[in-house]
Amino acid sequence: MAPILIHGAGGHAKVAYTVAIASQREVIGFLDPHSPLQTLFDLPVFKSNPYRSDAENIIAIGNNMIRQQLAEKELNAFATLVHPSAIIAPGVTLGPGTLVCAGAIVEADSTIGAHTIINTGATINHDCTIGNYVHIAPGANLCGGITIHDQALIGAGSTIIPNITVNKESTLAAGATLIEDLPPGETWGGVPARYLG
Repeated sequence: MAPILIHGAGGHAKVAYTVAIASQREVIGFLDPHSPLQTLFDLPVFKSNPYRSDAENIIAIGNNMIRQQLAEKELNAFATLVHPSAIIAPGVTLGPGTLVCAGAIVEADSTIGAHTIINTGATINHDCTIGNYVHIAPGANLCGGITIHDQALIGAGSTIIPNITVNKESTLAAGATLIEDLPPGETWGGVPARYLG
């Protein structure tokens, strides 16, 4: 298998490293021109891309917009990483650059887009469609038949009932329960979730 170059050297990069190592993938280092670190986990933190032709890339930055900007600039191949403790059911499609963290569950016939984060312990039930550059935060619970459009953020410990749509660039706050569609670009929170901004 190709070695991995992790883009970023912050907290999410540490999580991506854990997923890569647990998946028995070699990590050649981290790429972060803004990091003060010289090494992380005894691996180099590169300030410019080493452009190894044999390497695959994973963009390990939690911000959806930044992840998209970097993905659009990056020409090399992208890895799809799944922690061995995650459960990926039959009929699931995972896009390139997607990261599925420890303890996550993606149930049957769900589709996950490119460069999406399914964070630690998140659950996605059957027949869900998750777009590109989405972040499903730790412990979020998505019931069946949910659609999440590009660049949405689903907060930690939140719940979405079946057959709901979360539109592009919207945010569901941590701990919220969503019982109706979330409009584009809005932030909702609470139980049940309501407009916050």
